[in-house]
Formats: sequence, structure tokens, C-alpha cells
Amino acid sequence: MKRNLFILVLAGVISSLLGGHLRADVDFSRVRPEAPSDTPGEPATAEESSIVWERGRFRSIQVNVSSFGNNILGDAANEPSLAIDPTNPDIIVVGWRQFDTINSNFREAGRAYSHDRGQTWINPGVLDNNQFRSDPVLDADSDGNIYYYSLSTLSSVEMFKSLDGGVNWSAPVPAFGGDKAWMVIDRTGGIGNGNIYAKWQTFFNCCGPKTFTRSTDGGASFMFPVSVPRGPTFGTLAVGPDGAVYAAGIEAVTGQNFSRIVVARSSDAQDANVVPTFDLSRQVALGGSLGFGGGPNPAGLLGQVWVAVDHSGGPLHGNVYILSSVNPPGSDPLDVMFSRSTNGGLTWSPPVRVNDDPIGDNTYEWFGTIAVAPNGRIDVIWNGTRDVTNVRISELFYSFSQDGGVTWSSSTVVSLPFDTWIGWPQQNKLGDYYDMISDNAGASVIYAATFTGGQDVFFLRIGMDCNGNDIADEDEIADGITPDCNDNGIPDDCDVMDGTSADCDGDLVLDECEDDGDGDGFVDDCDNCPFVFNEDQADRDSDGVGDVCDPCPDDQLDDRDELLNRNRNPRIADLPVPVITVGEINLALDQRYTFSDQFGRQQQVQETFSNTLQRDTSSSLGSTRTITYAGHAEAKVTAKVGFDKGWYGGVQVEGSVGFAFEHSTANTQQSSMAMSRTYNQAVSRVAEFSSTSGITRETIAARLSGAVTIGAASDIAFQISDIEISVLQQDPQDRSRLIPIATLVPSDPEAVFSVGPVSPPIGPLSASTAK
Repeated sequence: MKRNLFILVLAGVISSLLGGHLRADVDFSRVRPEAPSDTPGEPATAEESSIVWERGRFRSIQVNVSSFGNNILGDAANEPSLAIDPTNPDIIVVGWRQFDTINSNFREAGRAYSHDRGQTWINPGVLDNNQFRSDPVLDADSDGNIYYYSLSTLSSVEMFKSLDGGVNWSAPVPAFGGDKAWMVIDRTGGIGNGNIYAKWQTFFNCCGPKTFTRSTDGGASFMFPVSVPRGPTFGTLAVGPDGAVYAAGIEAVTGQNFSRIVVARSSDAQDANVVPTFDLSRQVALGGSLGFGGGPNPAGLLGQVWVAVDHSGGPLHGNVYILSSVNPPGSDPLDVMFSRSTNGGLTWSPPVRVNDDPIGDNTYEWFGTIAVAPNGRIDVIWNGTRDVTNVRISELFYSFSQDGGVTWSSSTVVSLPFDTWIGWPQQNKLGDYYDMISDNAGASVIYAATFTGGQDVFFLRIGMDCNGNDIADEDEIADGITPDCNDNGIPDDCDVMDGTSADCDGDLVLDECEDDGDGDGFVDDCDNCPFVFNEDQADRDSDGVGDVCDPCPDDQLDDRDELLNRNRNPRIADLPVPVITVGEINLALDQRYTFSDQFGRQQQVQETFSNTLQRDTSSSLGSTRTITYAGHAEAKVTAKVGFDKGWYGGVQVEGSVGFAFEHSTANTQQSSMAMSRTYNQAVSRVAEFSSTSGITRETIAARLSGAVTIGAASDIAFQISDIEISVLQQDPQDRSRLIPIATLVPSDPEAVFSVGPVSPPIGPLSASTAK
């Protein structure tokens, strides 16, 4: 009798809150209180294979599976929430209301985790066995710790914490609270980074009108609650990039006003040294009232009020968004409506309808849910009954906006249809909310559906398809179909299409991934002076050469015109393409060194390396070894230097190197002691003696000569001078150090080589030096 009286009173309260108009299709005889009124029933144990449910390229993967990965028959799971580790997006943790049997209203804190981005799930069982829990909300902090916020009774909420991606959890920490609580964690990197904020509804709670609390020590403790203006109820929380906290919901001061949606802001909640206050409270017009009961979810909310904030750092940075499924004027029972504020919640835009079904088609667009990606894209999902006449059958829809919610993409169906009236666990509802987290490549969704014949929780990855080829962007990138040089999860061609990135030279490589030698913000291929900083790219004579690189910035003549007019004083930019060919190279190196062997005997060695190398070795034992090397090395290099874009042009080098080498050894032994050693020509010879010998090396001379021919690709004159080449040797005692051996300069230091219309190609040129 007491329970029936409670149901009648609850029905009367709901009727008054909805203005006295109950929906004809709401069966209030089945409304059950959010309280542990039932004892745990006998858990369902029968299993069947869990199936991945696909709608086109969208795959819904069941999360509340058994230890064998199977679906459990006769249980129920709804009101899911998820958290993703920001330091490792492979780690996803999900919580939900777990009913071990649909024969009881008793529920617990269901949980599961995936360490492969949601492809497979492990469900270790509920957090606190045989403890009533409801309304789970999950989030992660900047370090990747996961938090699980859960109603324990109507006047108590507790917090669990996991340090290892949802595998193990701490004991619950009291966190005040009440019914329909929500929680969010500051990840801004500001003074409030790591703060945990929570709110709940003004009725059925711990502390009357005081409905907001905060933890500044990682969930170890929570402050005594404070009041929020207008008491926003049945809504969520969000943290702005400046650390401000936004609380949204319906107004609940003396009652719960479903037709008045409000948002409050606290600018100082981030400061652990002050008691939080709320400096702003506004009503937001969404073109309707919040939906409760009827249609596809007879005894539950038809959507809560969502608030989200843009953290992109772009033109939409700091925008605050409100979204909810509301009952608009007219015959449509429910639409997903959106509003935005560009000034921190002070003023709000007129509402925008997100779902694109025909107005007046009398379908329910319910459980509207919003998330904002790091690049500013807004994602929205909702259940829709539009494609069928039966309100029991819903499908999950998706739409996104790239311009702050001014316009929205055509909605896309991302799930199979499912019956929301089956699998009820002594509550005729599918819960009260879904959850979603967006990243640049798409959105991770957790939702409840009845594909298996009962209520279950499913993970869905909605990958963006920016180029419309019906392949998710992240799959394109992973399979190497399209590049993503800036690693933002978006194909490079789409970055260019949507204006996120530029490709000034049209080479299909984003400018941000190409060289910018002078750091002026213009990649070298598009910079009119690529190695001199000139962020204004000034070019007064419009000849394609920046003024800072142009000796004649006001000549009003195109460089090509100057060339055709035989300008005898061409700029570097006008030079033709020279061709330099390096022919046979002869190398000679004389050096001597001493070493002591393991017997303490010293030996003197003098080596001469040349095209024909002679090496004599003598020792105190009177043994003489002669090693003769015969070899020839040749390198041919063709260098083409282009000067078409200023003082600095591109260089293309084509070349080949070849050598032939042979050696012979002759030993003359002048003592009774046999001695045999093998010497390697490479540096490894030093290593052979390093364990038993000390080596002192002195270079006597180094010589280099080469045959060089320089020619011009046109008849314009240019000059080459000041040629200098250094030869370096690795220090045997310190391999990280190079020792100069010699410097090559022309035999005539004043030599200037000219190539032009009055001279044939010059060469071969040669130069040599000795230390």
C-alpha cells in the first residue's frame, strides 16, 4: 500500500511539473522510484554468442559481455558513460547501471574496459557486489587516471578511482551528491587542472539546495556543497579553456520547471583557495521544454540538458554550447535543439534544429547528446523514430557541424533499428542518457540498445569520412590510403578542403609539414625569399622575388625580360642552370705511426696511400712485409642549380662512384721467430691493436687533385671563385672528434673562373695541397 501511494504521489508530482498534461502513452503504474526498494534477484547466467552489429561501415560492439565475451541472457544494462585516457587513447573505460536480472529493480555499478580502442572488452564484474548503485558518470584526468562517480542511495554519491586503465579500483570515497548527479574533470592545464566538479538535482539529495561540490586532491575528499543559481537539474557540467565551470539543466528552485532551461557559470571554482561562487546565470531558449516519459521511453527522461565548450584554440575557441531533446510547439513530440554563446554564457543565439527530418512528421528525436572535438568540430547523436511508424523502434543518428553550430551535416543513421520497449528491468525505460567523447578523427559513443533481445550497452566508433569515399578517415590513414603528415587524424586533402591547413604549392604535402628555412610562416617552395625572414612577403615590382632579396625591387621589369634584353649585370636570380662534372679524382695520403705490441716492443710504420699504394712494415725482429695496393677510384657528379625563385634555388645532383682495388703481400723473415699479421685498410685496423697496443699517429701529407669541368646551360655569364675544401680525419682517441688533415685551395688563390657567352666550357681544373 505504501509503495502504491508513493507511485500515485510521484505521478502527481510529474503531472504538476509538466503543467498538468500527462502523455496518454505514459504508463505510470510501472514507474519505479530511483531507490534500492528491491533486493538483488537471482543473477542471469545463460549466455549466447555476442555479435557485432553493423550498419554500413558503423560497427556497434557489445560491452557488457561475460568473461567468455558472450551476451548474458536475462540481465539488463543502461545509462552508460565512458572515459578515455588522454595519454593513451587505446584505453577506454565504461560504466553503466547493471541489473543482474530483469526480475528485480536492484542495480549495481557495471564496468568494463578496453585497451585496444574499443575493439574488445573485458567485464570483470560490478564495482561493489550487492551494493545498490545508479546514475554512473566517468571521466579522466590529465594523467590518465579514471574516475567513476556513482549514486549509492538517493542522498549519497561515491567516487571510485583507477590508476591502471579500469583494471583495478580504489575503495569508494564519499562525495555528497544526490539523484541524477553529473561529474567533470578539469584538464585545461591551468590552476584548476585535476579539479573534480560534480552537481546533482535539488530534490532527493544530501544537502537540500546545495547541489555543487568540488575535489582538489584527486578525489580523495570533497568540499561541503554550495548552491548553484536556479539549481540546474537533469543536466551536465563542462569546463571552459579558461577554467570556468558551466552547469546546465532545467530550473529547479521551488519545483522542477521542464520548460525553463538554464546555465550557470563559476569563474573561481578552479581556485582551490576559495569557496566556489557562481557569477552568471542565464535562461537559454531552446524552442521547447525538456522531455520526460512517453513514446519510446515511457518512464524516463527523453534527454538531459548538455553543455559543452570549444577548446580548439581556433576562431571558435571558448564558445559555449547547449543542446537537448525538447518538445517544440506543434505536432512534433521531440527535436534536438542547439544554442551557442560566444561570450562565456552571457548571451545565447536563437535555437537551431539539428535533426533534419521533415517538420511535423511526429517522430521522436530523443536522447540528444553532444561532444566537441579538439579541432572545434561539434558532434551530436540521438535516437530517432523517423523511419518507422512505431515509436517503439529507434535508430541512432549522427550529425556534425564545422562552423560552431550555424549549419549541420545531413543526419546519418549509424545503428540498426531496435525496440526500446523490450528488456525492461522492472523499469519501463532505457535509462536516461547516453555518452560520447570526440576527437579530431571522429567520435566514441556508448549507448544502450536491444539488438540481442534485451537491454545491453554498445560501443560505437563514428569515424569521420571527410572526402566522402565511404571509408572512415582513420581507416584510410591506418591503411596508408591517404597521408596524415600532421598526425591530427584527418587526411591531408581534407585539411586543405576545410581550411584547417594549406598546400600553397599544390604538391599534396601540407605547408606545415614542409620546410620553412627562415621561419617566417611561408614554406620555402612558396616563399619569395625562402632564407631571409620576410613575413610580409613584400614584392613591390611584382616579379616574384621578395624585396629583401631583390637588388632592384623597383625596376618594374620581369627577370625574364632582363635576360632576353641581355642585361650584362644579371642578378643571382637570373643565372642560368650551371652544369658541373667532376671526373677522375686522385687521392694521396702519407702518414706514419708507432705502436707497442704485447711484448712491449715498439715498431715504426710508414704508409703511403695513392692510386698505387705501397706499404712497408719493419720491426725490431728484422721481419719485413711489403703490401702493394693497386686501385683506381672515380666519381662523376652532375649538379644542376636552379635560380628561378630568388637568390636561393633548388639543387639537383646526379652522380656515381666506382672503384677497383686489389692487393698483394710479400713477407721476408730474418729471424727464427715466425711472425704473421693481417692488416686491414679500414679504420678497424686500429681496433685490432687497441686492446694490446698504443698507437701514435702523425699525418705527413694529404693531397687531393681532381678534374673539374664547368659548363653553362645558356649564354649568360657567371663567375665562380673562392673554392675551398677541407679534409678531416676521425681522432683515434676520441671517435666523436674530427681532426683537420688538410685544406684544398686552388693553386692560384686569386683564380676566378668565368663561364659565359664569350667563353667555352672551362676544364679540367685541378688543385692540390700538402700539409
